[in-house]
Amino acid sequence: MKTIQIAGGGLAGLATGIALRQRCVPVVIHEAGDLPRHRVCGEFIAGLDGATIEALALEPLLTDAPRHDAMLWHIAGREVGRSNFPQPAIGISRHALDSRMAAAFQDAGGELRLRSRAKFEPGAEGWLDATGR
Repeated sequence: MKTIQIAGGGLAGLATGIALRQRCVPVVIHEAGDLPRHRVCGEFIAGLDGATIEALALEPLLTDAPRHDAMLWHIAGREVGRSNFPQPAIGISRHALDSRMAAAFQDAGGELRLRSRAKFEPGAEGWLDATGR
């Protein structure tokens, strides 16, 4: 079976790598930087439903992450607004999520290459661009 090469070790690349490894597909992820990252964009995950969490076997990575049912707005320490979510959102730092997903990918037998810039032509066989650019 041909090895799938994924450019980008962010959430999309790692989730795809984990899903492919669950199906015994050989995968190499090329990440230009280092993991884990400190970013605000992972502090709050909305729209990740139970079916997706189950399909990607992410529940063990998220068991201690708090679930939030609403968003509150405050001014000068006083609540001025509230919006309830249609489904709970997950609170976890991007640093923790990157670390856990990278470990799960490697534990599943995936190869993670840090500080590795993948060069490929769009549409090339066996390559996936998950760089988000």
